[in-house]
Amino acid sequence: MTITLKPCPFCGAPAGMQKWHGGGPKKRLVFCESDTCAVAPSVCGETPSEAAELWNHRAEGPAAVPEDEGGAR
Repeated sequence: MTITLKPCPFCGAPAGMQKWHGGGPKKRLVFCESDTCAVAPSVCGETPSEAAELWNHRAEGPAAVPEDEGGAR
């Protein structure tokens, strides 16, 4: 099974995946590979597939947090 990672949602750089020490043998960390990304996002999953799914998820619509839930506009 081939795992495809979307680019960083903040800077557009490629994403990387590596083993993560804080769990089982299949646990993975997905992260932005850019050294200059201002956000440097990352996610962990219990398996490579789960980590990729979490990383590849993107909010839909113009705002991730609606105004009535504390989003600044």
